[in-house]
Amino acid sequence: MLARLDRLASVDKQALLAASVIGHRFGLKTLRHMIGSPNYDCSGLVGSYLVREDGTDFIFANALIRDGAYESLLQANRQELHQKAAEWFDGRNLVLRGRHLDRGGAAEAAEAYPAAARQSA
Repeated sequence: MLARLDRLASVDKQALLAASVIGHRFGLKTLRHMIGSPNYDCSGLVGSYLVREDGTDFIFANALIRDGAYESLLQANRQELHQKAAEWFDGRNLVLRGRHLDRGGAAEAAEAYPAAARQSA
């Protein structure tokens, strides 16, 4: 899996790693926010059979691809990407915002969960 990751174009590698932080299913707008590339289209990842389209979203072709990409992230990069995901979900989905803050080790994660519970209620 890591050899396949290393053969990707730089932007595709960055996108795959960011998508692994988002989760098994991810939206293109979320991914574009995460990598800071408003025109990214996932064609390289689809062409490499790492992800596939699923309606308007994308999903990993295999859970091992997602897990391998996620585990290859350095702790600092993982925290940064979880913070970007939390920023994206702020105001959109407070449960996912809280989850990303928690997984990224952010101090404000403890405050995010009660807000998410209130939104869910």
